Amino acid sequence: MARYKVEISGQTAIPEQPFFPLRGERRVAVVLALVLIVGAALYFTPRLAAQAPTFLPSGQEVNTVNPTANLVFRSGQTRSGIECGPGVRQVSWSKYAPWCEPTYTGNNGGATSNGVTATTITITYREAATADLSLAYSLIPPSIIGTNQEAIDTLQAYINVFNKNYELYGRKVVLVPYQGTSDFIKEDLGEGFQQSKADALNVSSTIHAFADVSLIDSTSVYGGYLAAQHVVSFDMGFEPNSFYTQNYPYIYTPYPSCDTTAEGDSAVIGKAIANLPAIYAGDPAMQHESGKIGIVYPAGSSTEECAQNMQNILKTKYGVTPALVKSFTLDFSIIGQETSSLVAQMQQSGVTTVVCAACDPVSPKLILAACAQNHYFPSFFAEAVGADTGGVDAFGRGMNQQEMDHTILIGRQAEPKADTEAWQVLQKGITPATQVEPLYSLVYAPLVMLFGALQAAGPDLNPETFAEGMANLPPSEPGGEFGLFKYGPGVFSPASTFQIDYWSPNTVSQNDGQMGAFVACNNAQEYSYDGAPTLPKGQQLHCFGK
Repeated sequence: MARYKVEISGQTAIPEQPFFPLRGERRVAVVLALVLIVGAALYFTPRLAAQAPTFLPSGQEVNTVNPTANLVFRSGQTRSGIECGPGVRQVSWSKYAPWCEPTYTGNNGGATSNGVTATTITITYREAATADLSLAYSLIPPSIIGTNQEAIDTLQAYINVFNKNYELYGRKVVLVPYQGTSDFIKEDLGEGFQQSKADALNVSSTIHAFADVSLIDSTSVYGGYLAAQHVVSFDMGFEPNSFYTQNYPYIYTPYPSCDTTAEGDSAVIGKAIANLPAIYAGDPAMQHESGKIGIVYPAGSSTEECAQNMQNILKTKYGVTPALVKSFTLDFSIIGQETSSLVAQMQQSGVTTVVCAACDPVSPKLILAACAQNHYFPSFFAEAVGADTGGVDAFGRGMNQQEMDHTILIGRQAEPKADTEAWQVLQKGITPATQVEPLYSLVYAPLVMLFGALQAAGPDLNPETFAEGMANLPPSEPGGEFGLFKYGPGVFSPASTFQIDYWSPNTVSQNDGQMGAFVACNNAQEYSYDGAPTLPKGQQLHCFGK
């Protein structure tokens, strides 16, 4: 039973064959995962009605619940010396921390699950193969996406901090990096299944890990095989809701699913772009025309599912029918020809805003280049270019700047590095020898979820109590760098809010001090992925200084 009281039932059974959506020709899996924003929901039996929180002496419990997290509060001091009480978090330095848990002194039950002993919780990191990284580096330099060693060092630095401050009931998390045999790019091409399965078996049967945090070196194929082996894992999102629901209770993400992203994107497009004058188009002649939407997306079953979802939402909720919807094959041997033809069709159809649905950072680069070559200057709306933290400003600089100067997207404007929680916590754990991952905040976000759920699961740790713990984590405090996190029964992604950004080539990035940054529209207001109800319908966005 999890430490925070709520009963979970109605779990989806894991089939003998893992469920993972095939994406077709996906040659840049590592950079796809870096910047996508995702979320979703499973379905469970309803919770008991919320009651007033109960504050008890340490060790006593009742079945009353906290209105925000179904937590039974207990008195006492945490491992870091914080005095527990209603509404007090485990640590003062995180807006995403769980409610406090007094220092535990009982019997934790020892080996309660695979990868769990009386003193350790083993987690793995699959190191990317050299060939994979070489291909990735040919597209995005290592100064942006980092190296295996940087990822391992950054993970370890964060783990050191969490081990010291979170209540793990006599255990500590132990990171075990290993060299994978599978080529993760082939996995996303629908190949290499046996090697991926071998990696998952190695994790579960040889290393005996409870969870995997390979993150950008993971894929839906690898995650599916891990789930089939009952190993918890965290990915960087991008998959549709169906992927997560059918792999319950094993796969989680701090980012919204592509279905959830489609909800947010559609709200912005339907309320503030479509059928309004295309004032942000690069072509002055378009700026007086009514906004006409065109959607492009990479071919593949999961991307098609999410692109179709966007079309349905636009039509049913906002009365918007795109002028043109086209897929393209993300194969760099032919994509140049495809994007040129695709852009020509958009131009001929009078599209004033090109929407790249379920896209990675590389395909927009090629599409924007084709637009410039065709002397076609619409506005551009992309899901994937901006991500949710400022570490990806560097991605925007690699695009055609004449076209990027008219780009709007869901993202999050970078804060000064020293002001961010991810950077401040990293400083608590690094040593002079630590090699820091450039996208360290993307490493931090999943670990916030992992350690929060480990604490909330209680001493009897297994995947089911871990899921219960995850469901009962409290919402984050306002102002967090990842937006608002909200949990509850069935939530495997807590991402709940977003900002709207535009690209400014003449703004200095607060993340890395270089010229070119994503800047928040509408005074950096937060919007809910669930239809952005506070975004006025029929009003222009305030972007590009307008």
